[in-house]
Amino acid sequence: MKEILIVYHGVGMAGKTTNLDSLKEIFSNYVIDRFHAKTVENRTIFLDTLLMGINIKNLDFKLKVRLMSTPGQDRFEILRPWILNNANGFVFVYDPTVNHNENLKAFREIYESKLPKVIQINKVDLADQGKVLEIKNVFKNFITVEAVAKEKIGVKETFQTILKEILKWKDGKVRI
Repeated sequence: MKEILIVYHGVGMAGKTTNLDSLKEIFSNYVIDRFHAKTVENRTIFLDTLLMGINIKNLDFKLKVRLMSTPGQDRFEILRPWILNNANGFVFVYDPTVNHNENLKAFREIYESKLPKVIQINKVDLADQGKVLEIKNVFKNFITVEAVAKEKIGVKETFQTILKEILKWKDGKVRI
């Protein structure tokens, strides 16, 4: 069984864990394991992971998909390289309620990577459409998905998009 790792990255409280919680509910029949180490304030401190087993249509194998989120707080910044360096692709969860420069600082941690990236603009319900369009313009070279993760809007679409990007055929073979 092949295994891939998709890392959800972004500033603290952007909605990374909310994405994983929502995916656990959406794909409950495929969930193998869910683990989330958190503070009393319900913030990720070390590890937030969801493991699913998925049969890929038209392919002759089952895929183990591990989703992890990075701890967003600066005090846990030392843990991020360990998580980021093992990824097959990234979902960058952009939080429009946080300063743009803070979001860009977090994005720089994955920008240089040649791995597939999808930008999820989360909390679009809390941002005006003009700001969402500005964010899309900044990330015009990337696939963007609008989301409200706490309501499961855009969560499945984001996951399916990054999975498709990782599994794109290259030279007649799946790129994993």
